[in-house]
Amino acid sequence: MRLLFYYCLGPILRVSMLPSARRYSDIIGLMNETMNMRSRIERALDKVRPALKADGGDARVVECDETSGRVSIEMLGACGGCPLSQLDFVYAIETLIRREVPEVRDIVAV
Repeated sequence: MRLLFYYCLGPILRVSMLPSARRYSDIIGLMNETMNMRSRIERALDKVRPALKADGGDARVVECDETSGRVSIEMLGACGGCPLSQLDFVYAIETLIRREVPEVRDIVAV
């Protein structure tokens, strides 16, 4: 048995006393279990927020149901009334969330 530190995009996940026979994929699975779905969606949104804020807008998670996989996102600021915000939502936000959080089944713009 050994102590293992895993570094991933800043935060450190400490898994103590892992058997040495554990595989890399098991460690990734443990890391994903420690972060809930809402925090992983927020982390994905943080990647697109600079572009939204450059145009005076933003996006926030209104509702996140982990059992059904349904997520509601609200476009804020200048993005709230912009006709192009639907394109941003579909091509940037929805695609990114589906890639980063595969268990999300339905993404709705509010």
